[in-house]
Amino acid sequence: MLREAFHLVMMFTLALYIINLAYNFDGSFKKLHEYTFVSRALSGVFNEDCDGWGNRFADTWLGKLPVPFPEQYILGIDFQKREFERGYMSYLCGNWKHGGWWYYYIYGLMVKEPLGFWILFVLAVAVAAGSQRFRISWHDEIVVWAPAVMILTLVSSQTGFNHHLRYVLPCMPFAFIAMSRIGIIFEVAPVGCSKAILRILVGLALGWFTLSSLRYANHSHAYFNELAGGPANGHSHLLDSNIDWGQDLLPLKRWLDAHPQIRLSGVAYSVPGSFVQLEKLGPGFDRLPPRLPPGRLSQAVHLEPGWYVVFVRELRDHNSPYAYFLQLEPEARIGWTAYVYHLTEEKIEALVQSR
Repeated sequence: MLREAFHLVMMFTLALYIINLAYNFDGSFKKLHEYTFVSRALSGVFNEDCDGWGNRFADTWLGKLPVPFPEQYILGIDFQKREFERGYMSYLCGNWKHGGWWYYYIYGLMVKEPLGFWILFVLAVAVAAGSQRFRISWHDEIVVWAPAVMILTLVSSQTGFNHHLRYVLPCMPFAFIAMSRIGIIFEVAPVGCSKAILRILVGLALGWFTLSSLRYANHSHAYFNELAGGPANGHSHLLDSNIDWGQDLLPLKRWLDAHPQIRLSGVAYSVPGSFVQLEKLGPGFDRLPPRLPPGRLSQAVHLEPGWYVVFVRELRDHNSPYAYFLQLEPEARIGWTAYVYHLTEEKIEALVQSR
């Protein structure tokens, strides 16, 4: 037991050192009372804008303690906490609401991870629960599972908004470690189970895992598994960085260069914090497609014919002025996020008549 505890202490110390090294030890071990926080949780200041600018620990004994992390690392956590406290519109399965859902990240993992992964995960848990040969000591199980559960629980509890599945990705290495016990199946089999059958199941799951990932290797950012309908149907489940973070801008430029007969009339694209200067990508990138208030198809008569590109974030955005494009069949889809539409007089007339 003491050896395991020593190993945990050494692992924590190494992790702490690597974090500080990555920030060049900038502001490391700064005393807690010297910080100025903006989140309610850390500043202790409550107002409508969720801008605290204070330090609730300044006059406490905790404020005298050095913080063993880089200054910007702590301030980044504080800023992220303020964002959760403010709350934003969130999207899940075609629905928008202010705030989020406690099960958002669980659902996100279900539709984003390959089905082969989930088969291996279920097999690993099943054999561990059903056979003594696949079990390890309870404290070793805790070391593997506790970090994953804690990360998933902590992130899921922050329901101010739900945008990015990447927040829970740190729990995945622990899941892979827990799943690795399935490899013992190639040596022994649980009591009452056929080793051959289990080997076949594991082999099929590994093959499915690998092939489904390789199939979309060039567009892995927008990957969704088969039960979710694949990348083509991904925007019906999740948005933001889970599917569209501007990765298809350059493929779109190459596609347009390969089709010089198409004169682009406008592009609907926006990624928070993007520094891409669209006008430098070519003609038409500096203009927007016709905007139509949601539910106002009667005004479609004012739309202008032309070739337009609408990225999936804009198609599905809250109260999107480009949602009417969802009623049209795209001429092409670049990657899985850039939809090319040819808006003709006939299509405009069809939109007006469908109101």
